[in-house]
Amino acid sequence: AMAQDFRRHRLVETTATLIERVMTQPVLVVLDDVQHLDEASTELLGRLVRDVSERPWLIVLAGRAGVLPREDPQGGGSEGDHTPGHLQVERLEVPPLDRAAALALLENAVADAALTRAELDALVARGEGNPLFLRSLAQAAREGQRISALPETLDALVASQLDRLEPRARSVLRMAAVLGTSFERSDLQTLVEERGLTVDAELLGALDRFLRADSDHRLAFRQQVVRDTAYEGLPYRMRRELHGRAGEVLEERSADPADLAGSLSLHYLIAGDWDRAWQYARTGAHRALGLSAHREAEELLVRADLAGRYLRTLDRSERVEVLLSLSQSRKLLGQTDAAHKALRRAGQMVRGDALRSAEVLRREASLRNHIGDYRATRRVVTRALALLEEQVDPAALAVKSDLLTVAATAAFSQGDATSATLLISEAEHLAELSGDLSTLADATEVAFAYAIQWGNPDRSKGERALALFEQVGDREHMAVAVANLALLDFAEGRGPEALAMFERARQLSAQVDDAATEGIQMLNVAEVLTLMGRGADAEPLLRRTVSHLTAANRGSFVPIARRLLGMAMVGQGRTTEARDLLMDVLAEQRLLGDRGEEAHALAALALVDLESGDAESAIAHCREAEAICRDSGTDWVLPTVLRVYGSALVDRCADDPQICRDAEQV
Repeated sequence: AMAQDFRRHRLVETTATLIERVMTQPVLVVLDDVQHLDEASTELLGRLVRDVSERPWLIVLAGRAGVLPREDPQGGGSEGDHTPGHLQVERLEVPPLDRAAALALLENAVADAALTRAELDALVARGEGNPLFLRSLAQAAREGQRISALPETLDALVASQLDRLEPRARSVLRMAAVLGTSFERSDLQTLVEERGLTVDAELLGALDRFLRADSDHRLAFRQQVVRDTAYEGLPYRMRRELHGRAGEVLEERSADPADLAGSLSLHYLIAGDWDRAWQYARTGAHRALGLSAHREAEELLVRADLAGRYLRTLDRSERVEVLLSLSQSRKLLGQTDAAHKALRRAGQMVRGDALRSAEVLRREASLRNHIGDYRATRRVVTRALALLEEQVDPAALAVKSDLLTVAATAAFSQGDATSATLLISEAEHLAELSGDLSTLADATEVAFAYAIQWGNPDRSKGERALALFEQVGDREHMAVAVANLALLDFAEGRGPEALAMFERARQLSAQVDDAATEGIQMLNVAEVLTLMGRGADAEPLLRRTVSHLTAANRGSFVPIARRLLGMAMVGQGRTTEARDLLMDVLAEQRLLGDRGEEAHALAALALVDLESGDAESAIAHCREAEAICRDSGTDWVLPTVLRVYGSALVDRCADDPQICRDAEQV
């Protein structure tokens, strides 16, 4: 059977493929109220939009102000950008109706009411161009209400309309609001009949302005503002009672209440039934995590955390696990500040337990490393290792190994190759002693990645790491393992194979909602395309990647994407544009203190020099880059620098035989 955590992504891919095969002719797709899209629908929309520039489609999204992005959902072309390879995005702000349009709407709506011009003008002024408010004002005027007494806001007007309902209808509508914007008619019937009421045709007729039939069995509020206003009209105690009873109604009619864990956790949380809120929130979060639906998981874990605070008999370790899971989901969603807050609370709860405290610190170090704060990463690792200094049991050895692996990654990113080598070697040793497969997989993978950079990789080590991640079901790190095997393919001259592997890594990252790692894999795909001379293919992907990485809070990778974008421009002969961009990138990397990327940027500028016929400047840039590599220990950049350096020298061979000898040596 298909692994559960593939199902949602596979459903999206299958649905998208079906749509693409069916909609081969020019098609207009209109989606209204996109602010209400659920996560799965949003993912499907993103998948369709990603390839829209290659399809005969026009997609129109409509939603409330502040909901629609100013740039395309995949981070490509911005508003009005019609250049090849970019999405063509047009944004239409819908302003309030002007006076003439508002007056026309009112005149049509109150055609059978005798309103004076002054009364119409007063309604126009009060409606402020909001069509829903204007229609509601018109309805109130038709019912004979005095214009001067009408409410000043839409919310107040809706509240007044609800107040004028007969008591039975008003009570049912408010109880319906407890069930949400859309609900089963039978659930409402069960909820109201205990209070001596019934949902019959007469009552639904009275509520027709506020409720509509979604199907034979479901009802829905016509506008969100009606539902919200009806809900706010409930006394607090009654609201809690109704939510508790709504939860019981849903439980009673469900063959498997766990399928409704999200709704049940919310009902019981508001009802103050902390035990059932905790149980259903945990169940729903576990299912969401199994499907890699981290947005849903984050919401459910927050509910579990809130409920857990009121359960005095709850084991503290269970609350800590909720906080750790919450931190991980927020990390993958790019919510790093919120992830830190969850970790800090977990750390406070395990204070006095050296092993658990070290594990929380290990996660904090990993999070800091994730966002490129390498100095802080190494400081946190040092604190954690001090807590475990005297411990040699398998669990402590596993945590020590994980800490050293994170520290090695930070050292490597800082250009400290010597420390990185020592740290990862010790991490591998401790992982073997601990017997923990996840720990061993992490250490093996990082060691393999470094070996690729240092030019002495053993492919079997990378394959072992991938097999270990598969064995423990760690799909987040499987993506990294596949990407490193792709790096080796490219280093050994297998470009097409590398492209396929990087794309597989990107898909794995997308399946676990790891936006940051997905952005890095997009970057890898674009880099291979660029180095294969396919700059025209790489450029639109790189533009999307910049937005993707920024949204995922991986801004430290953005200058790398911009450097590659400059190289893609060079490949297309746009040297002036490329030079300006690469000079900016060089300044950014010097400010960040990333010596390896500084050398990369200089090598890219040397390529611009060569393309412009200025071999002297190319040689000067390469000499500066080589010096940086040798001084900072960033040896993995040297092959790139020397390749460009050699090309620049070859361009000067005709001028001096010594230059030819230098070129051969380089």
